[in-house]
Amino acid sequence: MAIWFTLVYMSYDLVRTEAWNFLDTEPHGTLITLDSEHTPEAAAVFFFIEPDFTSFFVTKIGTRKYKNIAERQVATLFAYSEEKLLSVEMKGTASVTTDTKEILTTITKFQEVGQSKGAEYWVPPIAQIEAGNYVVCKFFPKVVTYNNFEQNPTNPALAKQTSFNPNAI
Repeated sequence: MAIWFTLVYMSYDLVRTEAWNFLDTEPHGTLITLDSEHTPEAAAVFFFIEPDFTSFFVTKIGTRKYKNIAERQVATLFAYSEEKLLSVEMKGTASVTTDTKEILTTITKFQEVGQSKGAEYWVPPIAQIEAGNYVVCKFFPKVVTYNNFEQNPTNPALAKQTSFNPNAI
């Protein structure tokens, strides 16, 4: 299976790998949810990603994102690197997970990142607000859009952009 870009032809596997590698190395982004009037609301989140692009993040029960996810599961997760000129937008659904394995894995991943960054440096935004108990949320993407605007020495105008279904075989 192959995907056409603006002036670029790349394999599905290559695009998928580039998008996943970017998200795995940039574990922070913006989660966009919809409020009761269907107005977008954005929140900074730290997340980790599974090989199938399913992602997990932590929030608290008193936050807007928790309320929005509980009422409307539609969400977008967006990650961007100004330095690399890369971004990934994932549109899908988010929900609170009650799966013990997913919860423990998420907590462990965040502890590992915190330890590698140093406790004084890496404090997730959600840990800094008073909003009740923690919950682990699961984001299931239906469409992933990968954007690579890095400079290409052989063709400076060349940009890669494509969307794919991460669940396609």
